[in-house]
Amino acid sequence: MRIILRFLFKNIKENRFRSFLILFAIALSSAFILASNALTNSLNKTYMKQMRASIGSAEIYISPNSKSSSQFVDSNKCKVFSDRLEYIVSVLQGSGIYKKSNDEELKLSINGYNYDELAQVNPVTLKESSNVEPFKGKKVIISRNFAEKNNFKVGDNITIKINEANYKLNIVAIANNEGLFLKESESFCFLVPKDFMDTIMQASNRGNVIYLKNKAGEGKQKLIADLKTEYKDYDVMETITDADVQRNTTMVSQSMKMMSIVALLMSGFIIYTAFKVIVLERLPIIGTFRSIGATKKTTDVILLGESLLYGIIGGAVGSVLGIAVLYLLCWIIMQGGFIVSLKYSDCIKSFVLAIVLSLVSSAIPIIKAMRYSLKEIILNDVSQEGKNKLWKQILGVVLIIIFNIAPRVADTNYLRFIGSISLVFVLIGIVLIVPLLTRLVSASFGKLICMIFGNEGVLAVKNLRENKSVLNNISILGLGISVILMINIISSSLVANVGSLFTDVYKYDIWITGSNLNDDLKRVFEAEDGINEGYGAYSAKNVEIEGKNEKIGWISGVQSNKYFDYYKTDFIDNQPEVVNKLNEDRNIIVSATLRDKYKYKENDVINLKFNDSTESYKIIGFIDTVINNGSYALISSKYLKEDAKTRYYSDILLKTYKNPVQIEKQLKKKFASKKLDIRSLTTMKEANMKENQQFMNMLQVLVTMAMIIGGFGVLNNFIISFMERRRSFAILRSVGMSKSQNLKVLFIEALTGGTIGGIIGIVGGSALCSVIPYVIKGLSGIPFNLHIEASTFVLALIAAVSISLIASVGPALKSSKLGIIEGIKYE
Repeated sequence: MRIILRFLFKNIKENRFRSFLILFAIALSSAFILASNALTNSLNKTYMKQMRASIGSAEIYISPNSKSSSQFVDSNKCKVFSDRLEYIVSVLQGSGIYKKSNDEELKLSINGYNYDELAQVNPVTLKESSNVEPFKGKKVIISRNFAEKNNFKVGDNITIKINEANYKLNIVAIANNEGLFLKESESFCFLVPKDFMDTIMQASNRGNVIYLKNKAGEGKQKLIADLKTEYKDYDVMETITDADVQRNTTMVSQSMKMMSIVALLMSGFIIYTAFKVIVLERLPIIGTFRSIGATKKTTDVILLGESLLYGIIGGAVGSVLGIAVLYLLCWIIMQGGFIVSLKYSDCIKSFVLAIVLSLVSSAIPIIKAMRYSLKEIILNDVSQEGKNKLWKQILGVVLIIIFNIAPRVADTNYLRFIGSISLVFVLIGIVLIVPLLTRLVSASFGKLICMIFGNEGVLAVKNLRENKSVLNNISILGLGISVILMINIISSSLVANVGSLFTDVYKYDIWITGSNLNDDLKRVFEAEDGINEGYGAYSAKNVEIEGKNEKIGWISGVQSNKYFDYYKTDFIDNQPEVVNKLNEDRNIIVSATLRDKYKYKENDVINLKFNDSTESYKIIGFIDTVINNGSYALISSKYLKEDAKTRYYSDILLKTYKNPVQIEKQLKKKFASKKLDIRSLTTMKEANMKENQQFMNMLQVLVTMAMIIGGFGVLNNFIISFMERRRSFAILRSVGMSKSQNLKVLFIEALTGGTIGGIIGIVGGSALCSVIPYVIKGLSGIPFNLHIEASTFVLALIAAVSISLIASVGPALKSSKLGIIEGIKYE
């Protein structure tokens, strides 16, 4: 055993670069698997931390809505359920302004807590403090972020404006940017005593939000239902649901898993081709062993032992690399403040997979090597030219056709699964049709190549058609370019889709939301300089569909045809007829996304739960829209106000005749004391693009990794091709071929192979992209339109040729140094 192990380690050390290629492929695949498995849990915990920043450990909240008799909530009713609750915390939330200078005002989010109750629901970590308790009167705790940006320290006084009145507060502590102080992008958090806010808001010891946490073992949903009976005219909701977290993580985690499968396919291909080299190199030694009595089983064990060793080392390296990749992806997606969650089982799975990948990928070359007779081994007659298995090429075409059709006809509920496996089988189909496409392209351009390059061109074209290593080279190049092309098109399409939403769908300039929005306030906005006109929009969010355990994310109330001046709406049926029917009864127009998801048909009746009532609506039409990711519907504003029991607008939309960004600043400054969120479409688009940029950054990381894997694979196959044909090159040299002609043949192969690989990559990328809209729709429910530019294909072709030429440099230099006798003789 010791002799075999020494022999195996010696073999690995003999060719460090090739060993690096194999270990790199195994480690990268193992790292991808570890990162994709751990990423979902890491993102879940990170998003949970961010979502819980303002609510702490609270599981349920109670707050007023438009039908509430008061803007405050009495917490005494909750005490009926005190035996089922860990705590009942009443909070007063408001807004204010800190005037930093004459030209700059900072928006404040003010939270009034009793300090002991804050410790129960959402404790803060203080960096510095002085005389915090008793936490009463005109005291304030600010964030480290606010203190550093505005040069405040503990003991300083600060003047802020709340409801048009100025208040001087004493800074008693500076808190670390955690919990309540974690997210301060829109406004800065100020923590003040509840009695101070009570005096300002005249709340009579009530709150405008109540946070509750149920005891372990108590049914949360049952508790919410019981609380709703006590607070009939208030919102009683779960703070965070599993669906909220999954909505934020599904797209990223599923994308990573699909890319892991792609990485496995590409890495397996690299290991397979690398072991063809290993087997070729080992054949002389195997021949020696066999000639002195070693059995095939013994030589199999030696080669499989080497494969196992690669798997163990690659798996160990992959575990470390996977942790680095996981941290990198979390940092890119979350831009700091992330939580990495890694289980031992994730490391074990990736390690075992590395060993399995190495053994399975190397098994075919090893088995093929064992079929060679002792005579073939001694004479080095082991070239792989000739056989083209037509059935594989036919199977490749069939796979591409079937799995391009499958997502188009699949049930929406199974689209995620079918779309994902379609991508994998399309990739496999691309690999299988490489010989067919290579023959077609070389047949089309073969004569031209021969005319330009002469006899060297004839040899190069022959090798392209017949040598398996060259075909493998084209396969992995085409596969890599396909994946890179697909990712780049997704990235550019994402930008285009977001842009079209804000330029084509939203037909207003300023969006305003807040509490108590009514006609009087709308008229005040319309009177402002730079405003053309306004529209008050009624809407209901997250309305449950009875019997579906699902919600419609956004239902808009249509008052008149004026609605369609503010939202571009693509009707699938006759618009005037359908719109006129909205006001006749409880009728609803739903999005094509909801129609496909729930198999709705015209005249179907759906029951919608509006707080304490359930109303039946008849479907009268469908619209094709991406608003709210397709979870969208239209009903009459008359029935929305009646059923949702709302008196106020949800949003006020404004059209301007001056620069919307300047109007946004103007309105924010004038109405700073009101609890309003005012944004221009430009600001909204930039914020949306910033959110999507994280996902696009991740896509760029995946592009880079795909290029690295593909580049190393191409280099590996050039080395294989050279090793297989060095005897042929030596014979050609012996009959008159010069070193420069030899180099020329390799250069023509690289140039032509790169071109063919690029063309195959474009064909394959197009095939993958035809499936992508269905995959994304299955993952997120979002309709996704592809935006493809011709320049993308040109760049893909240039990249393929460049990779091929660069990878050919090493083998070409080796070829130029090869001696005739050295190439022909048996070692």
